[in-house]
Amino acid sequence: MRICAERAYGAHGGELLAASENALRTLEAAPLEADAAGLAILACLGTENGYKIDISRIREEGHAVGASPLPHRSMIAAPLWFGPAVAGSVALVAADSQMKRPATRARYVNAVMDTAAAMSGQLTRAGARRAG
Repeated sequence: MRICAERAYGAHGGELLAASENALRTLEAAPLEADAAGLAILACLGTENGYKIDISRIREEGHAVGASPLPHRSMIAAPLWFGPAVAGSVALVAADSQMKRPATRARYVNAVMDTAAAMSGQLTRAGARRAG
């Protein structure tokens, strides 16, 4: 189970907050296999049994991309590290229309991975880990 500890809303935060109560609850807490934020964590735990998602691919790429519980939104997530242990993930929720553009999607993935690396560096004070 993953639980959202912090969140920040951008210019379209009002649209996100207008989603159904159930969707918002699912965004706040969900099983690891439910969305990209959880899959980024799950891929680092080394367990692959019984999941329909290719966990090894997520592990190799260093991030997960998938549907969001919010309508017409996708989620990109990368793991946060505390030394050698996965401590959580950082995620970005973006409009599906934006994610269809390859350049925009790549820019968002890079931003999420860079943010996760910087936050991991702060957590460990020994440098960031990033899939290369």
